[in-house]
Amino acid sequence: MIAVIKEDTRVPATVRYDPGPDILYIERGVQIPSRKQDRLRGIALWFAKSNDEPSGVTVIGFVQNG
Repeated sequence: MIAVIKEDTRVPATVRYDPGPDILYIERGVQIPSRKQDRLRGIALWFAKSNDEPSGVTVIGFVQNG
């Protein structure tokens, strides 16, 4: 068996927390136009409009909900 190693495709993430409204923001790479997909209560997933790749996560009530 031959292993093929692809080019490193990791993208740095930015993590910010706003304690006032208790919101955690995680952004993948630079900010780009994205569409939101609401998931479980208080969690929104963001996907790039150009290629539908994940671009971020927003968690509302991060500390409050554990």
